[in-house]
Order: sequence, then structure tokens, then C-alpha cells
Amino acid sequence: MAVPGMTCGGCGAEISPGDRTCSRCGVSIEYPGGGQQEDHPGGVCPSCGHRNTAKGGFCESCGKRMKAGTQKGAGESRPKPAGRKGLLSGANTPAIVVAVLFCGWIVYSEMEREIPERQDHDHPVPETTKSADPEMERLQKMVEEYPDDDESLLRLANLLQDHSREDVNYLVRAITTYQKYLSRNPGNENARVDLGICFFEMSRTDTVHGTVLLDRAILEIGTVAEANPRHQAAAFNLGIITLNAGKTEEAAEWFERTMEIDPSSDLGARARRLLEQHASPALSE
Repeated sequence: MAVPGMTCGGCGAEISPGDRTCSRCGVSIEYPGGGQQEDHPGGVCPSCGHRNTAKGGFCESCGKRMKAGTQKGAGESRPKPAGRKGLLSGANTPAIVVAVLFCGWIVYSEMEREIPERQDHDHPVPETTKSADPEMERLQKMVEEYPDDDESLLRLANLLQDHSREDVNYLVRAITTYQKYLSRNPGNENARVDLGICFFEMSRTDTVHGTVLLDRAILEIGTVAEANPRHQAAAFNLGIITLNAGKTEEAAEWFERTMEIDPSSDLGARARRLLEQHASPALSE
């Protein structure tokens, strides 16, 4: 076999780069390292041996179709492109499995986490939202500066209860303030009735603890009604609470007691109207 150079090694004829055989003697040409050495992107035409300068499907010299694989030169093996690994290929499957398990553990942990319960209403947490009411702010500063000023403390509790009619968030502060006052003045019946009313109003907004709060309201006001059967506000409010609880007959008894204490008062008149609206015919005779 002849080694490619400028001439054929067999007969001395001129050799064109890319020729497979000598055009004169037919000797097979062997290129060093095997295969044809060419640096033309278009490859060598297998028909005429022309080295094409541009890639294409046809030879620039003879116009014949280039066979598949000849554009890189005869004898040159085209490397197989490395296949793209899928998301679940063997190389990264363990990492994905670990990631999925980790995410699953996080979801499970969040589902199993216990939700903290509300604070016991025996010791509610005061709201920190400042009020736009100057009098409320003044009273708040007073009780902070003079902790033993029970008069300012009670006035603050009453004001908080009044504001809770527009904003229920004041109820917690009102309850806390009443409890603080009653811890030093347990015999103030009006303050205890007001505390019971706050618990009742809270039961209407807290659907989770509604029953507990309602029972607490009855307990606070019932303590006053038992100690002082002539306390009209206690009787009237127990009628309201039991009526809302669906205890119609018990409510009628409290409204009747309210009228007995003072039928000419505003509470007496309201009790009569409520009896006429809600009590059974037998109880409204």
C-alpha cells in the first residue's frame, strides 16, 4: 500500500488528498492513523474524491448526492452522542428518592404538629392594640402609674366593655381588667355582672369555646343573683343568656323575677316585652 504524500508510493503519480486509490496504478492508499485525514466540513465525495468546503447533501464538483457518513470523511467514525439522562436515570434516582422522602417527612411533621390551644379565659392575655380613645389611654396610663387605683381600673374596664360593642377585640382586655379589679373587690356585684356579660358576648364570637364561655357567664351572674335576689340587672341578664341558650322556660322565670323586682323600670319593661315575644302562652298569662 502507498502512503499518502504528494505522489503515489507505488507509481509516483500525483495523489490528491482524500483519494482512496491511486488514479494511475490503483494502489490502495493508507493514511497514517487509519481513515482519511481531512479538515473540510463538507467531507470527501465518494464518487470523484472532491473535498467539499461546505456541508451539504450534494458534491460541489460532480453534483452527486453525498452518502450518509461521508461528510466527515471516509473511514472516520462518527462518535455517538451521549444520551441525555432522564429525570429517573440510574445516576440520579437515589437522590430524587431521598428528596421525595424528605419532603414527605416535612409534610407529615406539619400535619402532626399540635396546634396550641387558646389561653384559659381565667387568665386571658390582654390585647396590646392601642385605643384611639383619649380617655381610655389616660386611664390605662393611670392604672400603670398607680397600680392600686381601683377606681380608675374599674372605669377602664367599663370603657373597654363599651368599646367592645363596636370591636369585639376589646372583650379580652375588658375581662382581664374586670378580673383584676374583682380580685381586690370581690363584693362589687355590678362589676361581676358586667364581667359575666363580657363572657356571654365572647361566647357569641368564639364558636370553639362558646359553651364554656356561656357557662362562665351564667356562673358569674348567677353568683350575684343568688347572693342578692333583688339585683334586677343580674336577673334580667340571666334571662337573656338562658334565652339565647334555648332554655325558654328558665328564661321566662328570670324575666318574671325582673318584673317582680321593679316592673316600672326600664329593665322591667324590657323583660315584659321579651316574655311576650318568646315565652309560651302558658308562661305569658
